[in-house]
Amino acid sequence: MRIMRYAWAGICIVLLLLVASDTYRSLTFPEAYPFGAENVSIIYRDLPTYVGANALLALWLVMGIALAFFIRHRRRGSLTLAHALITLGMLLVSALPE
Repeated sequence: MRIMRYAWAGICIVLLLLVASDTYRSLTFPEAYPFGAENVSIIYRDLPTYVGANALLALWLVMGIALAFFIRHRRRGSLTLAHALITLGMLLVSALPE
C-alpha cells in the first residue's frame, strides 16, 4: 500500500506541474487558446474561467499529494485509492468527444 501511495503522489506531482505550465502558457500566450470560440467547453469561455478551473484542479492534485504523504488516518489507503479513481474518471470524461 505504501508503494501505491508514493506512486500516486508522484503522478499527482507530475499532473500538478502540467497544470501549472499550462496555466502559465495560457497567461503568457492567450491567443493560442480558443477563448470565446463557439462549440468549445465552458471552461474556454474566457481567461479568468480557465485559470479558475486550473486552480481548482491544482487544489485537487495537492489534496492527492497530502493524502498520500501527510495524512495519518487508518483509512488513508482507501482515501488515496478513491482520489485516484475519481481523478481517473475525470480524465476519462474530459477525453470524451463533445
